[in-house]
Amino acid sequence: MKRGTRLQCPNCKRICVNYVCQSTRHSGKTQVYRLTRAVEEDPCYFARVRQCGKCGCRWNTAELPRSFVDELLFARQQLKVQERIAKEESQKRDAELRKRDADLEILKAMLAECSKLNAEQDRVFGAIQSMLPKTVRECFEEIEAELKLLAPVGVVNNEKSPREF
Repeated sequence: MKRGTRLQCPNCKRICVNYVCQSTRHSGKTQVYRLTRAVEEDPCYFARVRQCGKCGCRWNTAELPRSFVDELLFARQQLKVQERIAKEESQKRDAELRKRDADLEILKAMLAECSKLNAEQDRVFGAIQSMLPKTVRECFEEIEAELKLLAPVGVVNNEKSPREF
């Protein structure tokens, strides 16, 4: 039986016997970056260089206390929860923005229709205004004609004509 620890090689992905090339004991802040409060001490750990028995690939490993691994796994889980929450909030914001964009397009269409209506209204009012002076003139002419008919009879004292008003 071969001596060594069976681990999965990061290069060939096979689980096989791996050999330790170096082994060093580390303690303190020089080798480990701790993700929790700075008040707590960093854990002691063993750093090793391993070599795959199949492909010869070398990589670094570390032996850590179980409590520190649990702490890292808990922090990772919390990060995943926060990532999921952030993703959901981002999707909600995106949906709100899409709805606002749709509402904006509706408002733009309504504004275009109002502009068309305003143009049509301006055209109609322009036509009415161009007709109005003719109508008033015609009214004055009719009134003058009536007054001329009545003047010989003596019904109207013709001191001022309607055009002078």
